[in-house]
Amino acid sequence: MREHLLTVLLMLGDGPVTALNKLIGGEIKQAFYLICALGAIILAWMRKFTALVSFGCLMLFVAIFIFGPELIAGVGENLGEQLFKGWSQ
Repeated sequence: MREHLLTVLLMLGDGPVTALNKLIGGEIKQAFYLICALGAIILAWMRKFTALVSFGCLMLFVAIFIFGPELIAGVGENLGEQLFKGWSQ
């Protein structure tokens, strides 16, 4: 149990993974966007528009879940508050 607690504390702290993310996080994001743009250009050039739309939607979801998780953190709570606004009183 003690080893697991130590592992969790190390992962939560400002360790090497956090430092690596700060160091190359921006470059990874730029490389991802470059791959998205190249994929979209190639699919448009080949006139595979259905695949282009599917690729765009997939890359949009990947970008939101990987690079912007804070955007989706409270979506369920906000949706529940909007749907059941009158019942919660």
